[in-house]
Amino acid sequence: MIHINVTHSIDEDLIGDFYFTKNLIYIGKNEGDLRINSDKIMNQHLFIEIFESKLIAQPNKKLEYFLVEGKRTTGPKFLKIGMTIDLGVITFKLMNFMQTKFETSREKLNQITDELIASNHPVIEVIQIIQEE
Repeated sequence: MIHINVTHSIDEDLIGDFYFTKNLIYIGKNEGDLRINSDKIMNQHLFIEIFESKLIAQPNKKLEYFLVEGKRTTGPKFLKIGMTIDLGVITFKLMNFMQTKFETSREKLNQITDELIASNHPVIEVIQIIQEE
């Protein structure tokens, strides 16, 4: 989960809080999770990713620079809660982030099966018959 607060934007509809329920978000013109309709923004202009419990901003290779806390940044940058990112036409503050774990279907089914076995649920007999066939 990544929570940002847009404090300035050329598009007033973007001002406010945004919650993204994933570990990687893209900011761009026509593509991405946060889209800014401006000629000064590229598709996939910047992405922000939670990586090993840390947050990192990675600019597009064609992006000359972006500002973090008012300082010019030309490459990947580790971010902390409360930091402000400025892309010229949009400024936002990082409010919070937390690694989101996504379970595969197999992991979820294994968890459910383990719970059924632990509770000695009658459906276990049916599952065993199906597995034997």
